[in-house]
Amino acid sequence: MISYSNSVLENPGHDISVMNKSISLPERFLFKYEGYHLANMKYSLKDMSDRKLYKFKMNILKDITCLSDIKHHSLFKMTMNSQGNDRKKLVIHSKKIDKFIVSLKKGFLATDNNYTIAYYNKMKKRTENFNIYENDNKVEIYYGNKKNGDDILICKAEKCDYTKFDYLIKIAPKIDKTFLTLIIINLINKKVMAKEKSNGKCSFFLN
Repeated sequence: MISYSNSVLENPGHDISVMNKSISLPERFLFKYEGYHLANMKYSLKDMSDRKLYKFKMNILKDITCLSDIKHHSLFKMTMNSQGNDRKKLVIHSKKIDKFIVSLKKGFLATDNNYTIAYYNKMKKRTENFNIYENDNKVEIYYGNKKNGDDILICKAEKCDYTKFDYLIKIAPKIDKTFLTLIIINLINKKVMAKEKSNGKCSFFLN
């Protein structure tokens, strides 16, 4: 049994396109942790009928994540690194993209679990911002400024009840699912790694 909140996701009133469409996903899908084996953290992306759509893994030795189709064809290879205490950098590679860099700037306080991402929206031909808020059970992405009250919830990943590390991910319509999915699954992977480390698993590779 899976339960989740009834948060309403909205489109901000215009389409958002950042990367060329590369993966096809429904507006609701599951991100399921499949375990740790031979230095790889393994996951799958599934639809709500539990049909596998994509595979995701992290090689801990090389600190590289990879999203592939169900036939093991690599679609994206990524690295996510911390830059000091206030920034993370997600670097994305694919056959169509030599290098795409996403900079996540941390909130004002070092203890804040929130980030701001600036991106270029091809549809509006302007730079816009996403704000990311996370805790132990969920990751939320907003268009606009939550503190000013003009924010719109466009993406949410929420931990499923009765499971260890599985998440339900929801993305509002007409928003770049490839871009948001790559960001959110890498953030969730970091959470899982930290949890597994605290449980004494894969500690040889995690410093």
